[in-house]
Amino acid sequence: MASGNLPLCLMGVWLPGFLLSALAQDTPRASENSTLRVATRLVQVVVVAETRNGEPVPGLTREDFKLSDGGREETISIFSTGVPQAPVTRLPSLPPDTFSNRLERSDSASSSATVILFDGLNTRTEDQAYARGQIMKFFSQLKPDDRVGLYVMGRGPRVLQEIAGDPSNLLKALADYRGELNRTLEAPLQDPEISMPAHFDAWLRELAFGLFDYYAHDRAFRTVRMLVAIANHLQRLPGRKNLIWVSGSFPAWLGSNSVVLWRRPSPNRQELLPEIERAARALNSANLAIYPVDARGLIAPQEYSADRAVIHPQMGRSDSGTFRTMEILAERTGGRAFYNNNDLRGALRQASNDGQASYLLGYYPTHKSWNGKFREIKVKVARPNLQLRYRRGYFAQPEVPSDPEYRQADLDAAMWSPLDATRLGLSVHVSASGQAFDFDLQIDPRDVFFQASGSKWECGLDIWLVQLNSKELHLDTLGRIANLSLDQSTYARYLQAKELPLTLPLKLLPETVLVRVLVRDIHTGALGSVTIPVKRMVSR
Repeated sequence: MASGNLPLCLMGVWLPGFLLSALAQDTPRASENSTLRVATRLVQVVVVAETRNGEPVPGLTREDFKLSDGGREETISIFSTGVPQAPVTRLPSLPPDTFSNRLERSDSASSSATVILFDGLNTRTEDQAYARGQIMKFFSQLKPDDRVGLYVMGRGPRVLQEIAGDPSNLLKALADYRGELNRTLEAPLQDPEISMPAHFDAWLRELAFGLFDYYAHDRAFRTVRMLVAIANHLQRLPGRKNLIWVSGSFPAWLGSNSVVLWRRPSPNRQELLPEIERAARALNSANLAIYPVDARGLIAPQEYSADRAVIHPQMGRSDSGTFRTMEILAERTGGRAFYNNNDLRGALRQASNDGQASYLLGYYPTHKSWNGKFREIKVKVARPNLQLRYRRGYFAQPEVPSDPEYRQADLDAAMWSPLDATRLGLSVHVSASGQAFDFDLQIDPRDVFFQASGSKWECGLDIWLVQLNSKELHLDTLGRIANLSLDQSTYARYLQAKELPLTLPLKLLPETVLVRVLVRDIHTGALGSVTIPVKRMVSR
């Protein structure tokens, strides 16, 4: 994927570069006065505390909580209280020709965030119309200070409206959205063996099975990548993050008790297992609460017939499997599942209200079993008659692989996503330079893992500049590896300034419409990305 042979520059010193050939949260952080960097595995749990009647319970303290991991009691090292719509320090406006992935610069900056994901990829057309109407009614009832965003999923995720406080923008964005028509959306969502009449010819049945397998696999692949993209995008936001996922079907893999460790993908087919492994890391790290909402509303059971006066309360086997998947998805992330209910608007309101009394608990696990298996978290509170909702565990994955294949696959997925990844803070200034452009990157050094080596501080970064056409199809990638070795004074200066500057020159192709800048910490996998429209670049 990577090409080109242009150099990388750090503060006027040219560094050697070469091409790429190809979560428990492991995040190092440092204060401005730090003299030591240590990678730690921090697990964060957002707890919603309510009375039995669903009323929020404020005023709890660290001492009120007890937390265990796999039955082992852990020390709560980090504790904070979520206050709805608490002001967040906003960064100053960007200078001209500068682009950033820092959500702190936008109206998204708040103590909590709720995103509605309207999933057209996994929802039948007739159900989409009903779900759209319910979401519109929900938006019409929002208050001016409700912080809600709207994303949609067709063949890829899109932001129709980033998190903001103006309901009219949400209504207009959804009203203007026309969806996407493609073969994946029109493919059957159920096994053709169930729905095909018995008199169909054998060859047609075989063809249908092949199409079912292809489209089902394609949807699964895109759905998992969507979860990764959204988790990476919302990761930097403080406080509780809710994803209200309105869809006709949901992935079953989250019900497993382990995730397969990284495996090199097959050259002939998109492999799901590596994508699932990355999705587990992203969800662990982002601490994103998922609220699955069944877009189909009230569903009659398979046993229903028009001449019956009463519908049996038990659902059909296929629906009950979907519902259990939704419940597991909600339980493991700290959300709620809503299904077999025509009041989608009520479900959306209930989900968005969660977090009015939430608490962040952070701890460093003392177990040594980083084997990819699911570890159960239990939280108790020393007050009677309260109910708690929080994510019920995490996949205890080992350190992020550093081999080139894994890194390339990670960057490939980010290259595909129009949602900027935010775990690694990144700003990019673009200026004309002869027949090319200079891309001046400002990376937040507090998000980068630096290892002490003698009197030097060292880190490794993967950097891609990706050129895309009007359909966001790949044209070319300039890839570099920046292996930095800084003396103590330079390292301290960058930490204080909160900016690690790097420069890459790039000559644009005539068809290029977008440039996507990707920076990835090789040690931790922390990712930052910025998408830059060419029409907004100077002297174009």
